[in-house]
Amino acid sequence: SGGRRPRIALSWKTTNDEQGRYRYVPVSRLADVIARHVVDWHVAQHGDIRDDVATFRTWAPHAGIHLYTLHPLGCMAAFAAELADMDMVVTTDNTLLHLAGALGIPTLAMLSMPAYWAWPDRGRESRWYASVKLLRQIRSGGWADVLDSLDAELESQLSRKNN
Repeated sequence: SGGRRPRIALSWKTTNDEQGRYRYVPVSRLADVIARHVVDWHVAQHGDIRDDVATFRTWAPHAGIHLYTLHPLGCMAAFAAELADMDMVVTTDNTLLHLAGALGIPTLAMLSMPAYWAWPDRGRESRWYASVKLLRQIRSGGWADVLDSLDAELESQLSRKNN
């Protein structure tokens, strides 16, 4: 890729009223993971995210955080084309996860417990999308294990791309 940093679409919560409280990855902890990887992070999260982005920029000052390169609330075909230009997607369980999986984009899915019915009760493979790897909570509300798994998966997948 000519020295280009990997481009990863990032989303850390859902705006679903019923599930949102379970599917919100703590931004300060996620920023710790973001800070450890030399990546261009393209924000695919919608809603009022100013405070979250400020936290990312404070906790991960050297991370490439890009806003407004992806348009999740625009035309779905245009958003799909934008996503197809990404090397990977990191997201919680939301629409982005399903779109990235359907497009075959390598995706790391951060799942809460209990997980949505579409995901198997255990394991890391998705029954719906071959390109999606499931990173799941061991206990309800416990994001530390998910973020540790995310960090390890990013390390593994990014080093594999660089070799």
